[in-house]
Amino acid sequence: MSDSLNFHSHDAKAAILTLNPTQYLGFQAADSQLFTVGIHPWDTNGDQSALLEDFSKCLRGNNIVAIGEIGVDPLRGADIDLQYALMQHQAKCAEEVGLPVVFHIVRRFDLLINLHKELNPKQAWAVHGFRGKPEVVRQLAERGIYMSLGSNFNSESAKAIPDHLLLVETDDRPLESIGEVVKAVAEARGCSIATIENICSKNLKNFYRL
Repeated sequence: MSDSLNFHSHDAKAAILTLNPTQYLGFQAADSQLFTVGIHPWDTNGDQSALLEDFSKCLRGNNIVAIGEIGVDPLRGADIDLQYALMQHQAKCAEEVGLPVVFHIVRRFDLLINLHKELNPKQAWAVHGFRGKPEVVRQLAERGIYMSLGSNFNSESAKAIPDHLLLVETDDRPLESIGEVVKAVAEARGCSIATIENICSKNLKNFYRL
């Protein structure tokens, strides 16, 4: 179940594994393992030139299916203006190389929406670990941005996410916990587990173009 449903994971055994650029460049990938790679907002206090150099090297990887997680988090990392500049740069690079983008956004969904309006990307965007309110769901859905639910989410928001933009994930939890997430989302939306599995499996394949 996990390989076909788990949109975002930091577990080294994941079929689609999220790493930062430094981790990716030193990682021994398993056969057929795929990656999303980006400068996480928590890592933005480091040497900016080194971060960007490593990121540029990663863009040449033939097993990368998305850029991410990138974004803004006012609670951790560098100044929010620098975080935004790095998010903007990476999103532009993703558009240039034709890769979708996975975002880590805490509180500042306004910055994400403004960037989407500015770039008007052709590539798909998704917010992982989405915990926003229903009003944020509406704003993201208007821009066609996917929302991925993990172990903690707003139940009313879970109901409001359109079927074609819904994803599920384990993030930093064990891969096996994807079943718990699927069950919780199904209960929140008042539908069967099989329905969520079908929706999210299809959306994951569409997003990553698998």
